[in-house]
Amino acid sequence: MAYTKTTWVDDSSPAISAANLNKIENQLETNTNDISANSTKIGNLSNLNTTEKSNLVGAINEVTTKQAWNLVDSKTGDTNITLPNSFNELLIIVAVGNNVNVYFTFNIPYQILGSSVKGFNSGYYQNSSISSICRVLVSKTSANLTIAYLNGQDKLSTSITTIYYR
Repeated sequence: MAYTKTTWVDDSSPAISAANLNKIENQLETNTNDISANSTKIGNLSNLNTTEKSNLVGAINEVTTKQAWNLVDSKTGDTNITLPNSFNELLIIVAVGNNVNVYFTFNIPYQILGSSVKGFNSGYYQNSSISSICRVLVSKTSANLTIAYLNGQDKLSTSITTIYYR
């Protein structure tokens, strides 16, 4: 129920009475209970697992920004792609050959990248004329497509590597 404000005027009605004072007290109690209930539902900002702890909108924006994929680069062939200085994970998409709908994806968390280069392979084989394979070498600083075959033919020079990070 909405609160109806009382306008108080010196030496005039309404009189200061138990009924009028209780109206104020009851509304203060209702407001206090509502604030407490909302605080319980919202939680304590200091308990957020975000850097931003001063307001909820800032914390939500931080999480949203961290979840968005950002383009690093897209290159054809075995060209080295430099990675950003800071990232949590990579999404590498390789389009094998030109004018062919053969794609491989690699989702690579930063934590698994050590001090040396790691190789990631993907492929399929039905028979010698229906097969594809690709290999990507990845470190904490760069990525490079090194193998791209489609149906027994080398397609490295025409394959496209696109990398995203977040």
